[in-house]
Amino acid sequence: MQNCGVGDWHRRALSGISWEWNVGESWVISGPNGSGKSALAALWVGRLDAVEGRYESHPAFAQAEEAWIGFERQRLLLEWERHIDLSDVSEGPDPGTLTRDFVGDPDLLKRFGLGEKGERGLKHLSTGELRRACLARAWRLDLPFLILDEPFEGLDTVGTELLGRLLADALMAGKDLVFLTRKPNDRPPGPWNTWALPGTGDQTPGPASILSFSAPASSTQEVVLSFRRVNAGYPDVPVFSDFDWTVRRGERWLVTGPNGSGKSTLLALIFGDHPQVFSNEIHVFGFRRGPELTLAEVRRRVGLVSYSAHLGFRNLFGVTGLEVLASGFAATVGLWTDPSWDEVQACQALAAEWGLSDAVRRPWDELSWGTQRLLLLGRALVAGPELLLLDEPCQGLDFQAQSRVLERVTAWASQPSRTLIYVTHRPDEVDPGTFQRLQLPQFSPRASRGARTHRAGGLSGTGKL
Repeated sequence: MQNCGVGDWHRRALSGISWEWNVGESWVISGPNGSGKSALAALWVGRLDAVEGRYESHPAFAQAEEAWIGFERQRLLLEWERHIDLSDVSEGPDPGTLTRDFVGDPDLLKRFGLGEKGERGLKHLSTGELRRACLARAWRLDLPFLILDEPFEGLDTVGTELLGRLLADALMAGKDLVFLTRKPNDRPPGPWNTWALPGTGDQTPGPASILSFSAPASSTQEVVLSFRRVNAGYPDVPVFSDFDWTVRRGERWLVTGPNGSGKSTLLALIFGDHPQVFSNEIHVFGFRRGPELTLAEVRRRVGLVSYSAHLGFRNLFGVTGLEVLASGFAATVGLWTDPSWDEVQACQALAAEWGLSDAVRRPWDELSWGTQRLLLLGRALVAGPELLLLDEPCQGLDFQAQSRVLERVTAWASQPSRTLIYVTHRPDEVDPGTFQRLQLPQFSPRASRGARTHRAGGLSGTGKL
């Protein structure tokens, strides 16, 4: 790449980039949100073009998209699975592409911890499981290079350790890697060349990068959320079995567990995005989901940030960041009516406080993943929800953005009437001693044949999983 500009017919993501990747080299490319890391990956896989300067690539880059590991790659896979879904015209739910067919090697399925998920469709895998499936497929294809775009995001401890070993083996075997990251310390040991994208600034952790509370949670007895003998999951694997859990107003819960243990399913049952919510006894704010409590009412009182929710906003075109932020008042994806003057003022004030004044003026589809994630958190908070569900909210955020997020969540949750449920794989984000804890164990078809008892941390929440 020599004085290369990256973009497409309506935007330019990068300008004046000069860099060379030679056979036998592995690189760490670092930069904060919006610096252009994902735009580089999109150029290499053919999703963006070189609009100026000179760009040349090896013929092996014809398979670059298969070598691309990251959230954008997973989003494209899930979009395709939705495109080919035949559930509406078939006798039953269409599983789509099976994991075993996608990976194509039963030994690699086992090696990547997916041995019992081979008959499950890609769209039914958790975020971390889909990441492992993409890695396993890339290993089967034995490409001479890999493009790793924040590869550790969404992986549990086992998956992180597995990927670290695989990358070390790949480097020893002479495979060429590019590791794109907003946090340079995430890179595994190895003989890396480094390139900091222009204007990256200081990327050391800030002092507010840990979510911690000095005061104990409220001891009110008002129940905000209750699960009673809840059963949910898939035909081959019941994720929850006779599961009981109670959350009271003002409590702060930390939900942890390995990939596929049911963390995202749990939040989907609360928020109403899971079809089995209506066949179970789940009460939110004292009302049973269904006729007693509509989806619109839930979304007015509950804020959510998650990977799946983020995907719902990825294909918005012709809207600005401000419109997405203001949609938090209407609890819709996009705006169907004009926001009020007071709502616009509130959004602009939040954007200024978070350093997003420029982002809210720009088209949504031109913003980086991390900047979109910041705005989605603002969207979840701007209307003042009573219950906040955060599923890996710091995915894709650099140190400074993570610090801002956790500061805002701390300030929001410090009010005694507000309830927080926080899901994460990264222990460096939180002080677990200031939370009640719900630990979800890995669930497998073999384990489901026998009874296992699970006890949630803190004062409430017992059940079977």
